[in-house]
Amino acid sequence: MVMSVFWRGSFLGAACYCFETSQIYLLADIRDEMPDFKILESLFRQIQPSRVITCGTLSYNFINKVKQLVLGEDEAGEDLPVTDKLHFLSSKVFVYDNCVRRILVMELGCAPEGLSQEDRPSYIRSLVDLSQERSVCALGGLLSFLDKSLARLTLGAYECNILALKHLNLALWMFPEFKSLSKPSKSRHAPVVKNIRENIGQVQCVSKILTHMKNGLANVTHWLNLHKTLVNAIGIAEFCQAHESSAHYFRQIGGCLDNVLCIIAQSISRIMDKEASQLEERFIVSEGICEELDRRKAHAQKVFTVTSQVAQKEIESLPPYIESCRIIYVPEIGYLLTIKQWKENLTQEELYFPGLEFKFATKDYLHYKSPRCIGGCLDNVLCIIAQSISRIMDKEASQLEERFIVSEGICEELDRRRSIIYVPEIGYLLTIKQWKENLTQEELYFPGLEFKFATKDYLHYKSPRCVKLDECLGDSQLSILEQESRIMMNLIAYIQSNISPLLKLLDLIAELDCLFALSIAAQEHNLTCPTILPSGSGIQIKEGRHPLQELNVESFVPNDFQSQRIHILTGPNACGKSVYLKQVALITYLAHLGSYVPAREAKINIVDHIHCRINTAESTEHHLSAFMTDLRQLKPLKQHHHYFSSLFALSIAAQEHNLTCPTILPSGSGIQIKEGRHPLQELNVESFVPNDFQSQRIHILTGPNACGKSVYLKQVALITYLAHLGSYVPAREAKINIVDHIHCRINTAESTEHHLSAFMTDLRQVTTALINSSRSSLIILDEFGKGTLEMDGLALLASSLNHLITRREDCPLMLVATHYLTLASLLNPQVSIEQLTFKYRIEDDDIVYLFSIEQGRATCSLAHQVGIE
Repeated sequence: MVMSVFWRGSFLGAACYCFETSQIYLLADIRDEMPDFKILESLFRQIQPSRVITCGTLSYNFINKVKQLVLGEDEAGEDLPVTDKLHFLSSKVFVYDNCVRRILVMELGCAPEGLSQEDRPSYIRSLVDLSQERSVCALGGLLSFLDKSLARLTLGAYECNILALKHLNLALWMFPEFKSLSKPSKSRHAPVVKNIRENIGQVQCVSKILTHMKNGLANVTHWLNLHKTLVNAIGIAEFCQAHESSAHYFRQIGGCLDNVLCIIAQSISRIMDKEASQLEERFIVSEGICEELDRRKAHAQKVFTVTSQVAQKEIESLPPYIESCRIIYVPEIGYLLTIKQWKENLTQEELYFPGLEFKFATKDYLHYKSPRCIGGCLDNVLCIIAQSISRIMDKEASQLEERFIVSEGICEELDRRRSIIYVPEIGYLLTIKQWKENLTQEELYFPGLEFKFATKDYLHYKSPRCVKLDECLGDSQLSILEQESRIMMNLIAYIQSNISPLLKLLDLIAELDCLFALSIAAQEHNLTCPTILPSGSGIQIKEGRHPLQELNVESFVPNDFQSQRIHILTGPNACGKSVYLKQVALITYLAHLGSYVPAREAKINIVDHIHCRINTAESTEHHLSAFMTDLRQLKPLKQHHHYFSSLFALSIAAQEHNLTCPTILPSGSGIQIKEGRHPLQELNVESFVPNDFQSQRIHILTGPNACGKSVYLKQVALITYLAHLGSYVPAREAKINIVDHIHCRINTAESTEHHLSAFMTDLRQVTTALINSSRSSLIILDEFGKGTLEMDGLALLASSLNHLITRREDCPLMLVATHYLTLASLLNPQVSIEQLTFKYRIEDDDIVYLFSIEQGRATCSLAHQVGIE
């Protein structure tokens, strides 16, 4: 299964292609919120795709989620992986207009016969809702992938034919309808169920058969299975139609009965000679289908009769140790006498027989050319052939020129310049040597002859006598095979163009088969209808039983289960712990299938996962010990483990470090922090000075090095980030509005891995902030521009800030620390700008930092004093 997914604006669309059914399943746009992407997780659990396609330029959270689902959490990194399981296509592939054009021209096997190119878009629009933008983009990306060489390289020998297009329904997978057949009464439903199940047992997988037919790989067994499936599917549909009042599914299946299914079944039965096909191990067309084919078969049968008589004559002249022989026909060589080898390692002398010309040997047979294979005839047909050859062929001239020469008197007008040759796939031709150079079109024309082609010195024509030679001496077996192949391909084309009703019918029959199996199990093993509760309501089971274990013991002891958060089972070996665990899991699973469950009473809440670690064995195939397999099975729980570990860590930190619960405000309300602290810096100093923050649009911090500017920037950013995590924050009071991004430029280092200087990294970080920031964003810039000349750095910083200021009301919240003391004078005063600095004192030419923030700006950088210290 190949799946294409596309997510944008909180809506998910998906399209899947199944190789077994050659069908596309389309999921309509459905809301799926980040970062959980619950719908995407459910889709992966249902489809279990072998390959996934998406756009590499979509949201980071979505791409990361897809990588986790496909590759596993450990392998999901920052870069786009190169793997045959996950394919990132260009964004151009997923452009809506390009996808619409691609969809409207796709070839569908379910399209009505004779559908014109003008009507095709209208037909496809009736199947695909083009207003569903995400699903359209997903389907367009899937079609592009299937068409490109990339798919052919990664999908192997699969043939990507599209027989039908269906809509994917997640709800049907979670809760199939089961009530109408849940627990049938023996007196009323037993005969119905028995009749239908007998027919279901004869139904085969049609999609694989159709794929083999499309690729020219279908054998006789495939044809017989298809016919058997058709007959039994039609029988089931007719039976359900007659008993449609018994169940809702019977009405659905009976409604799928279509005349075209009967036509296909009758066509296969009428056209295919089953007995001859099984005997010859190939598709044989019955008599009466094609008069021309019947005539050729009759002719071939006469030739077979003659060859049998020729073989009988040949055996009389062979040594006594040759017990049998036969005549076979080899294309391009002719009829040969075939003798089974009478011993191994024959010598060259033993291969020689008087009057026979040895041709070649196969594994168990020797092949010879005998005079009877060339000219012997015991039938009128071969007599005519022999007389024709004798009359038409000039033997002496042919031997002289080592090619076929026609005798005089065959064509009076061309007696002086003529010859006959045989060209495979074209037949016998009359060959005339060119009597002069540069012949005109008029000179090439002769009455009664059809000009075929010219070589260097000869002209080639088809004459009426050449046609007779083709009929008498042509390869009758090959012509029969070609004619039967054409009839078979026409039948395949008809089947594929009308296969949609059968596929729909078989889907319903397969679902009905599952319902019957569950229904019969409910009746035979005294199962009970469970009550499905909303998620989080808990699981209650009274007198629950293991559905398999109770069949293998004389007396099974049922047990209850009342769910808490954690249950710990202890006891000696073989006391029943493992059976009890499996029993609870199986009852829960059966309830989610829509089945009855082995319990006196069961109330099951909806669960999204059932994770198990039970009875692990060594895996030689994957080179894993039982313990390592246990660890891998527990891997899906790691995400929940990390989540709870994080909550515990934040809770302990809030208690030990006197953190405060922040107040979350709507977007645009601003940020207010009273006595805020850096959560890590305060652990490394004896006394930490807290500071307040009251948000304006732009804050410019100036002051000497080591006065506390960088710590203050990080402190505001970290308090905002922790509040968004749901954590308590290091402050006496904090009111934090919701932000969509926190963009930072702090303490950049050289990157040898990405071949970027620190200054180039600064530019990229600021560029990202300028492009992606909004009114609800927080931007932190710490000494941006210091990596270049002073005037250039000041110009870059001022122009970047002015660019954001021009947004007016949409300007983001910014904290800027800088040594450019004149920066504020270069900014456009369209938004509120607050200048802040840190207090300090000079004592004996030494700087004493007070780490307390106040309004205003620094008057000098104190670079000399800082350098001395």
